[in-house]
Amino acid sequence: MITIVLVATLVISGTVVMLRRPGFRLIFHRLVLRVPIVGDLILQQETARFARTLGTLLKAGVPLFQASTSVRTVIGNCYIAKGMDAAIESIREGVALHRALQSETVLPPIALRMISVGEEAGKLDRMLMRVAVTFEQQTQRSVDRLMTLLTPALTMMIAVLVGGLIVTVMDAVLSINDLASQ
Repeated sequence: MITIVLVATLVISGTVVMLRRPGFRLIFHRLVLRVPIVGDLILQQETARFARTLGTLLKAGVPLFQASTSVRTVIGNCYIAKGMDAAIESIREGVALHRALQSETVLPPIALRMISVGEEAGKLDRMLMRVAVTFEQQTQRSVDRLMTLLTPALTMMIAVLVGGLIVTVMDAVLSINDLASQ
């Protein structure tokens, strides 16, 4: 038991120390985005955060380049943030926002299409707010679905644990009964 606790402590502390290194953190965040359910949830959340912040800044009259530079700081995933850095450089060179994001980031295609439509219509701030609302709702639905699936899974896990305890107790009672009958 002490060995398990010691190993768990070493693994957790080692991971924390490694996550402080930018190179490892970048690799870790990239791998997290590839995890089936968690990665989708994180990508939806980061997309919503990016779109809401950029839309708010553009609506307030901040120029696109300055706004996109400011938005980079609200992104929590290092891998997405690195793509944003490259997209910001492309924007500085005169590339359209949706093209820069499409070539440099892992944002969902629907978000990129909506941003493209907003740019072409000249209503980028409104479209970014719509992207934010869409992805916030999608994130909430994903979390609700996950919680809906988690309840039966936890119930089954508790049932297995209780069943295991009952089997252990019954085995002990039956073995005492066998000893008494001999």
